[in-house]
Amino acid sequence: MAGVQDQILRVCEAAHIPVVWATQVMESFVKDGRISRPEITDAAMSQRAECVMLNKGPYITEAVRLLSDVLQKWNLSSSKVIPIWMSCSYELRSVIQELGDKAWG
Repeated sequence: MAGVQDQILRVCEAAHIPVVWATQVMESFVKDGRISRPEITDAAMSQRAECVMLNKGPYITEAVRLLSDVLQKWNLSSSKVIPIWMSCSYELRSVIQELGDKAWG
């Protein structure tokens, strides 16, 4: 699944299409105040998106603070993946350009 998410993110980045990261980010933390290691990783990976969706729950305020901390720390050590546009085939560049044109009119 992570590979598919990565491919979708790369195509959207290349086409300048905004991405909403909505993968039940930090769901157990929002609901019961406990977070798992995969949820921290997922929260860190959400840095590549323009928006992160959190579900509502009794710990939502704490979840927003934790997400902010994770993203700030992640930003110090990495940056958004920049697609290697010129290494794409002509056909793929055409499809990506068409997607971007449709998204932004």
